[in-house]
Amino acid sequence: MNELAEWVVTVFSQAPDDVVFLYSAVPVSFWGIFWPPYRHRIVNTLHSLHGGDADAVAIRRSRLATQLKALDFTNEEELWKAGLLVHALGDSFAHTYVKNGEVHAFNELYGHAFATLSGKDPDVINDDNMSRYRDYLFALYASLDRESSDSALRRQTFEKWACELEGGPSSIGREKLQKQERELVDVLPFSVFNDFLTTMAVTLENPPTPNEVQVAQQVYSAGTSSRICTARLQ
Repeated sequence: MNELAEWVVTVFSQAPDDVVFLYSAVPVSFWGIFWPPYRHRIVNTLHSLHGGDADAVAIRRSRLATQLKALDFTNEEELWKAGLLVHALGDSFAHTYVKNGEVHAFNELYGHAFATLSGKDPDVINDDNMSRYRDYLFALYASLDRESSDSALRRQTFEKWACELEGGPSSIGREKLQKQERELVDVLPFSVFNDFLTTMAVTLENPPTPNEVQVAQQVYSAGTSSRICTARLQ
């Protein structure tokens, strides 16, 4: 992936939080009551607030990763799609909680509002959320990696970086990013964006097969990165 492609994917991966009126979960949750299908596509599909159990969480992560893996990053028309899928994949990890030892996704009705108000915002990358964030990074890397002669070396370098990562504020220039978001989103027709979300929703909500659930749980269950990082220390 060249630098321009990386930047477009980055911009659209953050746009769902920054393009407030049309893409962000909180405002759409309110005005979307007048357009329920769109509200569902934004809150449930794009922000992964689906309220599912551990199996549903694993399936969601697996299907988003599969869609992302299938994209052609040399095709400029697919870069904005990749950004949106990256965001949904990230939220499929961030927007979860553990109850009675089981992972659940926050629901579509009020999302993680109560968790945030109680001081446990799942979108903040801190020590409390680092395990989920690291799991996401490993899933993202696997989805973006394209096999090449140096894949093994790059994987080792990535694992070392990810396993040593600590929580903290992002170093990316927020003002520059938000300016680029506005410019790029303005040239993406809303109908095209909405059609893509509709397709995403259909793919994500098809009933899973038993084998799909089993495989997804093996690959995308909580703590995947912890097991890899622990093995690196042995």
